[in-house]
Amino acid sequence: MKNPKTILVTGGAGFVGGHLVEALLARGYRVVCLDLFTYAGSLEHLAPAMAAHRHQLVDRLWPAKLLRKKSTKLFIVRGDINDGATLTALLAGCDGVMALAAETHVDYCYHTPGTFVRANINGVHSVLEAVRNEGKGKRLLQVSTDEVCGERRSGRSAESAALRPHNIYAATKACGELLVRAYADVFGLDVVMVRPCNLIGPRQQPKDLIPKTFSYLLHGRKMTIHGDGRHVREYLYVRDAVEMMIEVFERGKKGETYNLSSQIGRSTLQVVQAVARSLGLRAREQMTFVADRPNPDHRYASSHGKIRKLLGRRWRLTPFLEVISLMRDDFIARNPPPLI
Repeated sequence: MKNPKTILVTGGAGFVGGHLVEALLARGYRVVCLDLFTYAGSLEHLAPAMAAHRHQLVDRLWPAKLLRKKSTKLFIVRGDINDGATLTALLAGCDGVMALAAETHVDYCYHTPGTFVRANINGVHSVLEAVRNEGKGKRLLQVSTDEVCGERRSGRSAESAALRPHNIYAATKACGELLVRAYADVFGLDVVMVRPCNLIGPRQQPKDLIPKTFSYLLHGRKMTIHGDGRHVREYLYVRDAVEMMIEVFERGKKGETYNLSSQIGRSTLQVVQAVARSLGLRAREQMTFVADRPNPDHRYASSHGKIRKLLGRRWRLTPFLEVISLMRDDFIARNPPPLI
């Protein structure tokens, strides 16, 4: 880009955010990354981007003059999306915002639901207010989840499907979606939304199923399986997903929602078996079964016709087992301890 645009990425130090920041920089964007650096945010997720591009760390206070440093491509700001003044100041120097900041780990929502309300509802409201006050004409990409449509015993959820969340995490993400739509309608904001399925890949923390399984098995522990292990989810390589997000941000139709789906469902048992085999272990000997979570969804499934049409000939999904191999190599190199 001759005149590179500057994009604000909230939650940019998370697993998905780190890959998104890296992909944006590769396309020639400048990036302002805002993250609170809780258990989910880490400079480790941004390490490749920091190694490849001139960057600067900023602790809360944001001097606008920093953006005059044209040679600096990445600014990493420690701050809270519920700090409206900081959000507005950051957005004033940016050309758009990609909103990823959220509480996402379903297991945690049963113990600290208020944290999810604060991040996924109040945080979305703060971003929308910043866009309304400082970002008119600037595009907002809101990242939601396929869980907002609830379980599907058969068939697939289209983008127009009714919102039927069954857990606290999904309910707060659905509330965030409704806020985005309402602000877009009332204030004429330029918004697009994406609903990814489960995203996986290197640098993922061991709090989600696949990285947690790698972590447990590499530390000689059996993987805990909730219920009968037949819950079905779809998985998508994080690098494929962030490229889709950028395409939606750049070319998606104003006001539209796009599912990011692989359309290939796998049960918990199938996933754990794939991880065990990649490590040369006998899968049956690596699992222990416990009671299911409260009110579990047995199957998520969404259509991906809209995003395929948008990408056209560039549509390509990295095979699941190829991603498992990438994650195995990453975990063996990093050997992170289990989080829970």
